[in-house]
Amino acid sequence: MKKLTYIIILIMVLTSKSFSLERDFEEVAKTNDEIYLLDFASVKAAGSNGEIKYIVLISFAKPQKLSNGDKYLSTQLYMKGLCPKNKYKPYLLQYYDVKMDDGDTMKGNIVRTAEWGGEWISPKEQTGYYYTLKFACDVWGKKMGEKIKNFSLPKN
Repeated sequence: MKKLTYIIILIMVLTSKSFSLERDFEEVAKTNDEIYLLDFASVKAAGSNGEIKYIVLISFAKPQKLSNGDKYLSTQLYMKGLCPKNKYKPYLLQYYDVKMDDGDTMKGNIVRTAEWGGEWISPKEQTGYYYTLKFACDVWGKKMGEKIKNFSLPKN
């Protein structure tokens, strides 16, 4: 029985480490009250016309309040971006009860998850949303450049 418990715990630890290593959050913008981190590993094409998907993590200096009164210290936003038009829109938001300024999303608890049904947004320049979209589009552009660079036509 001890061996079985040990094996289960070992599998859980290795699995959680595996998932956390797949993320690559790096700070891309900072204000007095917020730190914006972009998961560089999450940037990928999401359709035609330069549409991408990416994940942003915002860690707040002070607790924020949801409309129902629940408090949170971090938000993870699953985003879509239209690089050619410089627009973004979140499609899924997760609110956490701990600061995640180090990019570790494995700690803390989800306070609330919400879907976003809003329109595309043009970020104001010099804001966290502006920089996360800019970096995500740059990463996507580099990935596309590598694909084009490595592309070759079949030889006859």
